[in-house]
Amino acid sequence: MNMDVRFNVLFVDDDDVDIQSVQREIQKFKVAVHLEIAKDGIEALNKLMGTQGEKKIQRPQLILLDINMPRMGGIEFLKKLQSEPEFNDIKVYLLTTAYTTHDKIATKGLNVAGHIIKPLQHDDLMRVYWSLIGGGPD
Repeated sequence: MNMDVRFNVLFVDDDDVDIQSVQREIQKFKVAVHLEIAKDGIEALNKLMGTQGEKKIQRPQLILLDINMPRMGGIEFLKKLQSEPEFNDIKVYLLTTAYTTHDKIATKGLNVAGHIIKPLQHDDLMRVYWSLIGGGPD
């Protein structure tokens, strides 16, 4: 893989252990990745739009999104994200401890590219990478 390639990823999760885990896995990744962290859906939206005193971040190609968070959880965030046409094409992967039937129903029609059961593993990250570039390993 080419280290000159740069992906912008927004990771939305309130758990410091999960954040550290994702940071470790991305460091192992052989593609240059800029990881932006938000602790809940409100902070993530503010960073995407540059509102509420947050500096607007570079548009991510990918959002890794926890479902259960304080203030604004993942499903509410997805609904607000989809109401903004500028963000409709960003790939979103849900990170969760269990992807329940309730979660599947709640996220139907919200443009979720997939889900990953926590903790994120290197193979999960590779699968997401290949979905972004539209190919597969040689």
